[in-house]
Amino acid sequence: MNFLITWIIIIISWAFIIYALFSSNNSNKCREQPEADFKQDPVHFIKPGRYNVTGKTEPTKVYPRGLITKGTLNVELMNETGRKMIYQYTAFNPPKHGNKSQSKVGEIAFRGRREIDYIVDNKHHRFYRNTQSFIDNKLVSTQHGFATKITKNILILDSQGSWFRTGKHHDDVFIEIKNSKDGFTFKVYNDHPDNPFEKLDVKLITDSL
Repeated sequence: MNFLITWIIIIISWAFIIYALFSSNNSNKCREQPEADFKQDPVHFIKPGRYNVTGKTEPTKVYPRGLITKGTLNVELMNETGRKMIYQYTAFNPPKHGNKSQSKVGEIAFRGRREIDYIVDNKHHRFYRNTQSFIDNKLVSTQHGFATKITKNILILDSQGSWFRTGKHHDDVFIEIKNSKDGFTFKVYNDHPDNPFEKLDVKLITDSL
């Protein structure tokens, strides 16, 4: 009887090990970057130049009322088809409900800078995104990711990294960049494609720096 129980325990243990290995392999496969279609510049609609940016960050534990952001974005070409972006902005706490003494955007929460590199690897048909965020010239968060879908007017990326505005690491940061008439929109979803975190409306001021 004891011999039979021992064998049952061994079989169950091996079953758990095999299942764990199988799950891990599937997870790694999901994180692999698909080859991108490079028939055109993946970010052709993000023109080099200077942009006005207005945005909104959804409420988090760090900023329970969310944030309103305003700033400027400079875009430069990098290696012919890539882009280097520097986003300088001011983040405001939204005014408290019913407080008429505050302005529409509320008090300043912080001033920040976000540096974003969109890197095209033509040799291996890959498209990467690297981001660093700074407050008072101090690095506060980083992200790294790649494109999962490229079309004429939409670019979708999956990243991993942290947001200082949430105070934690995220295994999945989904980003949608969509072409618009006079610029583009930038939407961010944390952890799940149905969990919005940030939206930026980016309007071109001048197409030369």
